[in-house]
Amino acid sequence: TNEVATYSNGSLASLRIINANRSPKAIVSIVIKFGLETPFQRIKVFRTAVENFVNARPREWVALVGFRATRVEADFGYVEYKIVCQHREAWQNIGPILQSKADLSSFCLEVSKKLEMRYESPPMPVNL
Repeated sequence: TNEVATYSNGSLASLRIINANRSPKAIVSIVIKFGLETPFQRIKVFRTAVENFVNARPREWVALVGFRATRVEADFGYVEYKIVCQHREAWQNIGPILQSKADLSSFCLEVSKKLEMRYESPPMPVNL
């Protein structure tokens, strides 16, 4: 649009500056927790369902880039997984990216319910 903006270096020094237009194909991450007792076979079924969801929407998603365990909390009884997908849009067009992320998150929640994989945190003690 040929707009010009002028800022002093001092006012920008403490800020993080990005050019969202130069960040094509956004990478989106979703974190989900499964109970420690969840069988690995069920996690593989969950991953396949997520892959099929992403592949069924080629106008939104490029691919499922990663699905990996990132944390094991034996004391709290869960394993944390990170799902990483690549979107078709650049970060500059954040609206569709956030909508796609919300849809994928909702899908993950529904599949985890159907497969009975939802993590329920242990009750916290109440000190009176």
